[in-house]
Amino acid sequence: GKPTTTETDVDGTHRGGGGTTIRTKRIHAKGGTWWKFKSTAMGKMREEQRRRSFENRGRTLPLDVDGVDGLIANIAEAVQTGNANALQHNLPATNVLATLQLAAKLFKPLPPVIEVDTKPSVREVVVVGDTHGQFPDLLHLLRLAGKPSEERMIVFNGDYVDRGSWGVETFVTVLLMKLSRPQSVIMLRGNHESSTCTKLYGFFKEVLDKYGTEEGTKLYKMFKKVFAVLPLATVINKVTLVLHGGLFRAGHACEPEKKLGNEFWSQEQLYSVGSLTQLRNSSRGGTDPNGMGSATVASDVLWSDPTSLLGMFENEDRGIGMLYGPDVTEKFMMAEGIELIIRSHESPDARAKRPTLPDLSGGFSIDHDVQAGQLVTVFSAPDYPQFVEDEALRVRNKGAFLILRSPNWATPEAVQFEALQPRPMAKRYYASDAPDSDIDFPVPHISGRVSATHDQPFNTNESEFPATPSDAHLDPSPCLFCSPAHIDHRRQYEPTHSIQSVSKKISYESIEGFET
Repeated sequence: GKPTTTETDVDGTHRGGGGTTIRTKRIHAKGGTWWKFKSTAMGKMREEQRRRSFENRGRTLPLDVDGVDGLIANIAEAVQTGNANALQHNLPATNVLATLQLAAKLFKPLPPVIEVDTKPSVREVVVVGDTHGQFPDLLHLLRLAGKPSEERMIVFNGDYVDRGSWGVETFVTVLLMKLSRPQSVIMLRGNHESSTCTKLYGFFKEVLDKYGTEEGTKLYKMFKKVFAVLPLATVINKVTLVLHGGLFRAGHACEPEKKLGNEFWSQEQLYSVGSLTQLRNSSRGGTDPNGMGSATVASDVLWSDPTSLLGMFENEDRGIGMLYGPDVTEKFMMAEGIELIIRSHESPDARAKRPTLPDLSGGFSIDHDVQAGQLVTVFSAPDYPQFVEDEALRVRNKGAFLILRSPNWATPEAVQFEALQPRPMAKRYYASDAPDSDIDFPVPHISGRVSATHDQPFNTNESEFPATPSDAHLDPSPCLFCSPAHIDHRRQYEPTHSIQSVSKKISYESIEGFET
């Protein structure tokens, strides 16, 4: 054919003439057709093509509310089949990748702490704790709570993945809701949204099993990028703080000078609690917060636990994070004007090994009840963990979520729910002998430490924390957003005694060398 000549800008866009151009020649020959470009122009063209490809992928996702609800229904349909490979047909890898890329673009510019001043149209804020890949239970929770909307904001407090069989489905579902309703959904980071935990507790293997080694490896890397840019906390109407593990240290440890009782704090190091300003200016910890350097605050937020002991000290049983007592919670609340702290992070089987704190088998507990307000734990994965070696040791806990309403937004209402049974067939993606990251078993009486339970200056009055009876008979079909099944008849929460399971405690150092 006759050779033709066109004029092309450096960025690859065609021009009719004028301006700085690079001449290109298209040659039709017997062996085929090819283009000749100067190398600088080719590089810029490829960059532009990649950019346009990313934007086009985003546009292929139906990110309107109805479209996203349809995608979630497809995910639910795949889960119901009991076949892990069904997911890549109902939700192709390209759709997952596009979702993750758009989410990373949305989260990256956000600050570590999301400040929420609710609009007059918002009637309630729902706070969801750990869901741990239990996708059917997440759908059940959303039916009870209602979908996010202009009148209802939902805060997800981390730990979307690991242990449960449907971490991909759970995390992508929440991401899709966030993308379609950005002002009505807040996503926070949990300790399991990290490289080490996802390699050890199943999520990495899950992604590869559902999308194959080649595509799954690419997706897993993108999942980690999204994990690394998730916010750490949110402050709701200046009075309620939500974060995954809890309070964090300020600066370095110091040796106290005063005695407590008849003994000194001999070899113990004391820490002072940090401030919201410090948290607002902190790093989010990268892909694997390790408790050191700039990742210290993020690690504390993700891994710390409350205790009945006074003071703030290192969480030796977890090997990372802090333990903080009711006096520390009081000091933080008074300094920041906070009336309610909501955290998650602890599972009921882990709490059963901490007898000085309230029972968590009902999905929530009031851990610190001080003059300035309350610190509560909410756990939203019922019948956790999904897999146990000995059914006699299964805790069969309830899940719960909290509802905050005006005028003060600091008085939580707890809604309990049971796990949907039977669960769809599913694979277990982590080893049965994996160390338990959720177990924290502190010695109740350490020399020199004072427990608040002795003289009970701080109490936990569970009768002030109303709960909703669960309704296990709701329609278990894949339909995601059925009419919310709020129950009007309330009763006081009566904690049940869960069977104590035997699990290994984790030392963070023991998995430091795990390939990340």
